[in-house]
Amino acid sequence: MSGQFLQNIATLKVNATSEDTFKKLILMKSLTKLVIRIEEEEVHHLSELKQLKSLHIYGSQIRGEGVRYISELKQLTNLDIRSHNIFHIGAKYLSELKQLTTLNIYGNHIGAKGSKYISELNQLTTLFIAENSVGVEGAKYLSELKQLTNLGISVNWLGNEGLAYRNVALNFDEDNTVMEVRGHAWGEKLEQTFGKGEEKETFDIILLSDLLFNHFCHSQLLDSCEYLSHPNTLIYVGYSHHRPWLIKEDMNLFKLATERGFKVEYGFQRKYPPMFENDPGDYEERSTVHVQIMRPPSHN
Repeated sequence: MSGQFLQNIATLKVNATSEDTFKKLILMKSLTKLVIRIEEEEVHHLSELKQLKSLHIYGSQIRGEGVRYISELKQLTNLDIRSHNIFHIGAKYLSELKQLTTLNIYGNHIGAKGSKYISELNQLTTLFIAENSVGVEGAKYLSELKQLTNLGISVNWLGNEGLAYRNVALNFDEDNTVMEVRGHAWGEKLEQTFGKGEEKETFDIILLSDLLFNHFCHSQLLDSCEYLSHPNTLIYVGYSHHRPWLIKEDMNLFKLATERGFKVEYGFQRKYPPMFENDPGDYEERSTVHVQIMRPPSHN
């Protein structure tokens, strides 16, 4: 490809990278919108694309320190780095991108500390921050973003006034006696939350819905399932592979479960429109909802 041709490209999607790829990207002086699948060790190349205004990174997890290179892109107004586990360290680097108006950091576990950094982005009008362990404290920081017009904050534990309680209030009568909402971080404070010995609570059915993508928490999730099970408990695991290039990592939950003595059997699958319509990855795979059934180890 000629240098002139490369210089005229304004929008680009890259599914695989090499050293040659980045040499060509640097020549694209008109490139302002980039969707790229990139490995963690390659992220530093992006800091040279100073003219970028929109960036969506998918593929392997870039983690917190990798965000440092993205923070050098001072023209960025739209950034999508969902599901990379950047934690609060990455959020700190993001806070340097004062010009951002749209940010998607779904599934990065930035916590309350990271939420404080995000609250410094006073140009944001759209923020997707679901699955980030924001909590009550983090929600207070985010409430300072008065200019927001679009906010996605689902699957964050926000306390008694949070979304989980609001959901129950909208779907059950005031005299509801069958539904209780209780906060629980997988694998943590099991005895304090659910009792021990003869006082320990167990459940006939445990539902795990769309949780497999939290790869680093699989062991803790199984800790909770095992603790809360009795010998006849059924654990239903529903999921889609939203990032098909990470199927192996998703399925590691069942590998770990089998190693720990859980019995795992495939239940069924159904087809639905994918949750994220315009995301990269095989459409059919992202459209498939799978259900597997686990039974706890026999020593329970």
